[in-house]
Amino acid sequence: MHFSFRIRPPAIGRLDGAPLDAREAPEWLRTYRVYCLLTGIFLPFFGLAYDVSAVGNYDPLWLRLLLSGLCLAVLGTSYVSNWVARHLNHIVYTVFILITLWMVGLNVQNQFAADYSVGLIFCVAATSLSLSFIPSARLPLLWYQILMTAVVTGAALLTSDVETGRVVLVACLAGIAFVTDVAATIRSRLEEDRDRYKNHLIAANERAEEMLRLKASFINNMNHEIRTPLTGIIGFAEIIGETAGDEQQEYARVIQEAGRRLMDTLTGILDLAHLESGGFNVAINHVDLNAAAREVVTLLENRAYNRNLTLRVECPPIPVTARADHAAVTRIVYNLVSNGIKFTEHGGVTIRTLVSGDSARVEVEDTGIGIDDMFLPFIFDEFKQASSGVNRSFEGTGLGLTVTKRLVELMDGTITVRTSNDEGSTFMVSLPLSTQNEYESNGHHPGERQALEASAARIDVS
Repeated sequence: MHFSFRIRPPAIGRLDGAPLDAREAPEWLRTYRVYCLLTGIFLPFFGLAYDVSAVGNYDPLWLRLLLSGLCLAVLGTSYVSNWVARHLNHIVYTVFILITLWMVGLNVQNQFAADYSVGLIFCVAATSLSLSFIPSARLPLLWYQILMTAVVTGAALLTSDVETGRVVLVACLAGIAFVTDVAATIRSRLEEDRDRYKNHLIAANERAEEMLRLKASFINNMNHEIRTPLTGIIGFAEIIGETAGDEQQEYARVIQEAGRRLMDTLTGILDLAHLESGGFNVAINHVDLNAAAREVVTLLENRAYNRNLTLRVECPPIPVTARADHAAVTRIVYNLVSNGIKFTEHGGVTIRTLVSGDSARVEVEDTGIGIDDMFLPFIFDEFKQASSGVNRSFEGTGLGLTVTKRLVELMDGTITVRTSNDEGSTFMVSLPLSTQNEYESNGHHPGERQALEASAARIDVS
């Protein structure tokens, strides 16, 4: 009958290719290297104890040094030879067995003297514990214990005059086997729990990725299936309002307002979803903040007119150029101005552009209700509104300022607010200013950069 087995390291630890340095080595390889180092250092000092306690016993120093040198040689070779590193587990098992057989031989030569018997038991216990704490080493541990129990028992039986009792030796080996088997079982269960937890994490990650994929698909469908027909509804309501009578014009206005409100809600949700998923890509370029402010005024002047509010732009006569994304900047200014119009009953909203140090700044000031100091720390949190519930005072989802802040941070800018109750609010957005060379290469005169802070002009839209 023929028995054969092959000891394999953990699948995740097998090595291929070029040698690995200490930082790249897997856990099992580092463990075996530590064992080689400790064994190589321990063997010479271990023999000194015999030299002191039992002078004249058979214990050749050259053999201890040879085994110690073998361990250190294996350790060093594992750093330069990838073959040795890949097979270090087999080599270490072989070295452990050789050392234990050497210890058995010393015990036979010295009639199982007490000090040598203690050394043998210590060697078997240390090797068994080492194997029990190596991942996926239960089979090597089992074979080692069977082999050493058979060898030690046979050697003790064949030795005529044994100083240490044979029953004591076998009992010690059995105790070692029991303790190390318990340690290996605990380690194995811990590995199983770790693998189970890892599999749960992998499954959860796969589910999360699937949900992200479904979320992206849902967002794309919303963008197409809701925004497109909603744009048509608002557009035809405007046409009807221009051609119908007074009563029909009022109906058309209500349709436009409801459609606009729904469009703003949808846009806020889609923008936030794109920002959270990393799908909102900004293209940094030279953006004229004056042009962006006037573009927003064109989009929102009718809304301000319908609420009897003034919408005003204050900017220098020459461009204020920032390093930013044009679409993102327009969206930021739109959200801030739209918010200002919504929370203002009397007066109006003013947009300012200016240069402040190394920043290009946009300020949106309104004469509205302001923001309560208690709510101020939460104004940029998603879905947070000062008034909530069915009896809230103002419409909206609470996403406008959240999206605005994230867009500003995406372009390495900052946003701050200055406000007080019943006195209005001023939101200040600072973006990186184009450098002198970038500014001039954008087609501007070198003297324009120094004139920005001193120049101002005013455009009123009522």
